[in-house]
Amino acid sequence: MLAGTREDSGAVIIVGDDPWCDSTQVPADSRYLAEHLRLPIIEPSCPQEVKDWIPLAFKLGQAGRIYIGYSMTTLLADGGGTVTCYENHYPQVNEHQRRTLSYEKDIEPSLEQTVLLPPRTWKREIGLEERFNAVKAEARKLGINRILYRPQKGEVVPMGFVAAGCAHAYLVHALNELGLLGRIPILKLGMYYPLDEQIVTEFARQCQQLIVIEERRGFVERQILEALTPLRQSGELDTQVYGKQFPKPHPGIPATRGLNPSILIERLVPLLRDHAGLPGELTNGKLSRELERIQSTATYDVQIPSRTATFCPGCPHRDSASVLLELRRDLRDPTYMLERHKCNRWT
Repeated sequence: MLAGTREDSGAVIIVGDDPWCDSTQVPADSRYLAEHLRLPIIEPSCPQEVKDWIPLAFKLGQAGRIYIGYSMTTLLADGGGTVTCYENHYPQVNEHQRRTLSYEKDIEPSLEQTVLLPPRTWKREIGLEERFNAVKAEARKLGINRILYRPQKGEVVPMGFVAAGCAHAYLVHALNELGLLGRIPILKLGMYYPLDEQIVTEFARQCQQLIVIEERRGFVERQILEALTPLRQSGELDTQVYGKQFPKPHPGIPATRGLNPSILIERLVPLLRDHAGLPGELTNGKLSRELERIQSTATYDVQIPSRTATFCPGCPHRDSASVLLELRRDLRDPTYMLERHKCNRWT
């Protein structure tokens, strides 16, 4: 990924995650792989962003001359929604307007940047921070990261949420059910690697506590802690950060499987209800009623026949699996083994 792209182009790598392991054997998390590869990554939170953020991803890549990761989760990919379409943009290079590549003009001048053999590798890595800063600056320009329901200037509120991807959609849904949407500020991160320390610091200065909402492990939480650690060590900031662990005795956001609004309500209501810094109107009786409703619903025993995962129609693994199952059945059948192979053995 260090090689990057040409100055006048961008490249997007789309990755898919399955937080609920509906059809996945390994509970993988592409965010950690992106960090390992030094690959900036963005994640949409709704169908509108799924459509709109593809061109934004190319702009980010062009700004930093780097590949951009584009993360999609199963529920967002399988879901649906109404989107607003805009005027079609035709590519400058297409079937009717072709471009002939020249090795001398298009490839040879950039070999030092694109063919990463030692010692070019470490030389290319030195400039990576500058390219990351260009990506973060472009993300600010495009509004990929933004503060929602921002506090008044100079105001410090007891609590603020940080969320990204589908977790943001679940958080908005949960707060709306609790009657708290718009009452507590939210930092919506569309790009969480590299993390934009500028907007995170700005948001942290306005909140006494940050509650990080994310599916799977605490990737975003760790990024935020690393960004705020220098300020906390110098005494400039004393904001507390919680995510996978809440103040005792309350359980934090689950670190396994995915999330949904009901899970968030179950975890957030006790925290909000017992929070000493929140005003009384934010810890109203509706919180308890919503929690009781979810808990009572969970007591119903619905008999749903279990099934194992199957391959999608058209998947090549479906045919290969059928062949393997047939082969296993034949190998276990003594009659088949004798009848089919006796002739070959004696011939």
